[in-house]
Amino acid sequence: MKIHRSFQTSHDCEAVLTLSKDPNFLLRKLFPPVSSIEKRGNKFKAEGSYMHLSMTAEGVVLVSSNAVTYMLKTGDSVGKIELECSDRKIELDFEYEGCDGFLAKRILSNWFDRFVEDFEENVRLMRIERRV
Repeated sequence: MKIHRSFQTSHDCEAVLTLSKDPNFLLRKLFPPVSSIEKRGNKFKAEGSYMHLSMTAEGVVLVSSNAVTYMLKTGDSVGKIELECSDRKIELDFEYEGCDGFLAKRILSNWFDRFVEDFEENVRLMRIERRV
């Protein structure tokens, strides 16, 4: 399954990437069912449930000068989330080799649409909270 979103931001890329490398920001905003996240260095473990199904994802966060990449594993499936920022333009890509059904893609697409829709305000609030 692949999902792509491209959008503009009023925030500078440094602030966007600083916030996005934190799983407590990106994963919670991108996947609303995430209820807990443990971080150890650049590794994370996220847990949550959706429609009475428990989910656990583990992975690592990789940071470059213009992108943040999450490599993740859920059970036997692997995936990748990449958020790239350049000239206040954001490219968000999600690839997942797990469930590829219509309903799953529809649900995830809706979450990604909401993430994009709320992005400016969420970044603004987090920048104030964390003084970024």
